[in-house]
Amino acid sequence: MDLRRHTDLSKLPVYTQVALLGN
Repeated sequence: MDLRRHTDLSKLPVYTQVALLGN
């Protein structure tokens, strides 16, 4: 699943992006 289609990662803190991408 492409998270970018559901969540604008630019609005999230970097650590949140890492957590999402790490799962």
